[in-house]
Amino acid sequence: QPLLPDLLLLASVMLNKGLLDFSEVAAFERALEVAPDDPDTTKSITLALSALPQRYAEARHHLDRAKALGVPIDDKMRNAEARISRDL
Repeated sequence: QPLLPDLLLLASVMLNKGLLDFSEVAAFERALEVAPDDPDTTKSITLALSALPQRYAEARHHLDRAKALGVPIDDKMRNAEARISRDL
């Protein structure tokens, strides 16, 4: 698991700078492979995928998973939920 912190840091920086695209989402996906029950990674991939309309279905899946893991629903998560729920 030594790569997990590096992957999370890279993906988080990209997400915060608004530079996240399909290739950077792969860093979160890899992190989830290593630690599938990590709440922070689950939250991060939810936020990342909610910015990509083509991947809203996946974002909804990760949002449900984040809630099941007890991730606090802050403003960012509420905004993501609103965005990905519009297309239901």
